[in-house]
Amino acid sequence: MFDNLKKYFKDNDCKVNMCNNQIHVVNYKKILIFDDNNIVISLDNKTLSIKGNNLIINKLMNAELLIKGNICLIEIRWIDGKLLCFGNNRQKFL
Repeated sequence: MFDNLKKYFKDNDCKVNMCNNQIHVVNYKKILIFDDNNIVISLDNKTLSIKGNNLIINKLMNAELLIKGNICLIEIRWIDGKLLCFGNNRQKFL
């Protein structure tokens, strides 16, 4: 049990969770762009782009963010060019 707890606290993997028009990001590298309508965050080997209205970033812990607002589109782009999009009730993997 303690080993699992240690692994949880030492986990350095990036995680992005979406729920109730909020996005929870753990172990991000850097906030690249931030305004009311667009947020771009650097992750390990990808970037996370969030488009919407009235976007707000709440910093929780050291490398942890909670993004709120009217989220319209979420894109995850890998270094090799792959793209995953969520928005307007559709999902695309390009």
